[in-house]
Amino acid sequence: MQYCPDHEIRWNLWQALVKRGSGYSDKDSATSIHIEEIRSQRHLMAELLDEYKEYFPYPSVLRGLFKLSEKLFNIVIKQRKDVSTWHKDVEFYDILEPHCSAPVAGFYLDPYATKENRIQNVNTNVWMVGIQNKSKVCDKIPLASLIFNFDLPSNGKPSLLSLKDVNNLFYRFGHALQHLLTRTSYSEVSGLSNIEWDMVEVSGHVFSHLLNNEEVIRSISSNYETGEKLPENLIKSILGIKKHMAGLDLCRELYLSAVDLELYSTNDYWVKIVKNLWPQFRSFPLDKYDSHLCSFTQIFTEEWAAAYYSHVWSRMIAADVYSAFKEVQGNDQQIVEVGKRYRDTFLALGGSVHSSKIFRHFRGRDPSPQAFLDSLGLNNE
Repeated sequence: MQYCPDHEIRWNLWQALVKRGSGYSDKDSATSIHIEEIRSQRHLMAELLDEYKEYFPYPSVLRGLFKLSEKLFNIVIKQRKDVSTWHKDVEFYDILEPHCSAPVAGFYLDPYATKENRIQNVNTNVWMVGIQNKSKVCDKIPLASLIFNFDLPSNGKPSLLSLKDVNNLFYRFGHALQHLLTRTSYSEVSGLSNIEWDMVEVSGHVFSHLLNNEEVIRSISSNYETGEKLPENLIKSILGIKKHMAGLDLCRELYLSAVDLELYSTNDYWVKIVKNLWPQFRSFPLDKYDSHLCSFTQIFTEEWAAAYYSHVWSRMIAADVYSAFKEVQGNDQQIVEVGKRYRDTFLALGGSVHSSKIFRHFRGRDPSPQAFLDSLGLNNE
């Protein structure tokens, strides 16, 4: 029923369902009206998101991302065409220091999904794969692969990225830079190796936070037909979308984090754990047939057992890190200085220094959740 495009048909089907001796009350029927209103708003939102895509052609976004990275970290990103790849659309890039012709790192970029190899995953469809760690002992530079599932260009029209695609590109590239710009001597502690779980995603989230800056959004946008930059009203809307229902989403993540830790630290049955924690984090009652925990695959079939909280923690750390850039916004010289400090700490040290020391070296203090709450449009009252 949710895929039926006709509002009237959906409404009649829903009414038939809830009135058909199923035990639903008038209150449930009234609730269905709100569901239909929400669904209608989602259709309007989908149309608006299509309008956004026209301003984010893949070549323009990638070019803006590379230019921003070169400015912040004093590097040069240069495509090399004499490298063998697994597909004609895959590109290879060298990362160089401005004063040296020898690359310090390299990465493959596989941007498009074809009908033959489109990869589907419940939780993600983009990846950063570390191919080779940096090692001074073995004289090896770091190599990585960035794999996305963007739509193929067609009929002379470039691949147009959704807001989610743009965020994924920034996030994965920021994640890759921690692997590629490391300066450690040994591969065992190079880049993302042997760093604490709750810091693994920080660099990716820092780059996602860069999209909270109007100048950054403007620099990567360009209408694929006219070359026009994203209008001011749409930029404001993008920044507003990030804060829409942010409190509800945060409560959900905190709830799942608490459930994960409780499951692996007590012998209580999962139903009891859920009933105990649900009212502490959620603002609506738990349905007696709700068994959402059975689909919590991240802690059962993936590597996040007793570590799901790392997602929220890394977002909090990243928001605090990004606030250092925000504090000097408008001063290019100071922004470059903060970028250099970020590269010398988070991107360079890998697992050779404890993450708490790295943060203190960068910010000069312990982390605070205030920047994270501010970024979500929330406060601590």
